[in-house]
Amino acid sequence: MINSLRCGHLIIVTGSKFYGGPPFSGALLVPQNLHPSQTGLHRFPSRFSDFLTAACLPDDWQGLRNSLPVAGNPGLAIRWLAALAEMRRYFAIPERTRLDIVTAFQRLVVSRLSTARSLQLRFVEPPPIHRTAAEHLENLMTVFPFSFHFPERIRDSIDGDTMEYLFHSLHQPLPAAGKYSREDDSNPCRARFHVGRPVKMGFQTPSANDALRIAIGAPLISEVSECHGSVSSYDQKLEWIDNKLSLFIQKLEYQAAHLDLRERQNLQTVAIRRAA
Repeated sequence: MINSLRCGHLIIVTGSKFYGGPPFSGALLVPQNLHPSQTGLHRFPSRFSDFLTAACLPDDWQGLRNSLPVAGNPGLAIRWLAALAEMRRYFAIPERTRLDIVTAFQRLVVSRLSTARSLQLRFVEPPPIHRTAAEHLENLMTVFPFSFHFPERIRDSIDGDTMEYLFHSLHQPLPAAGKYSREDDSNPCRARFHVGRPVKMGFQTPSANDALRIAIGAPLISEVSECHGSVSSYDQKLEWIDNKLSLFIQKLEYQAAHLDLRERQNLQTVAIRRAA
């Protein structure tokens, strides 16, 4: 990051996403060559006042601060307080411990998705070899995209609207029958999961590009790290993650098995949600 700033690049950072802070806790890092004293920029367009205040800018940007409302931005300040708390909690963990946890999560995700009948892991880059745990952590994959795959069907993928429906249905319990009708925490259809919404991958046919994403972030790493000093507690926490992954995949597999029966209803649900 420092090298990028030295090269004169703007860098957008966020306290949400990986760090798990509130949404819209963002900031812009500005290199020295783009400082207002270097660019001659001393006033923002008037419409910038709709979403910026003087308190959002560095103290020495006096000209630009004078072109904005004096009022503070308590919402942004509170969001960043929460985000910084997650960041400090994460970076207080020894690098080797963080690396162990992320590597274990990657191993569990790849193992679970590779044995799923209707799910296909899209891409996992082998981690490069680095001299230190910090360098390794910066390059280790924490987001895992996957898509539905139906080799026994004429159409071996699903379209974007159905993928959107599946994404939303993960957030809520599903009506189920048979072995999935039981009322307990081991029923995958009763479980709720929050994953990355469908995204396009590559430049092939649209339906083949939609992928969901499962990821590990700083809050979960911090939670697992608290058990790292005890082998039994640490193993139990990893087992808990593995069980959650198993339930998650079982729920998706159940949806995939009943996809043809529900597809028309699914698309209608998506259309209604988009219209709203």
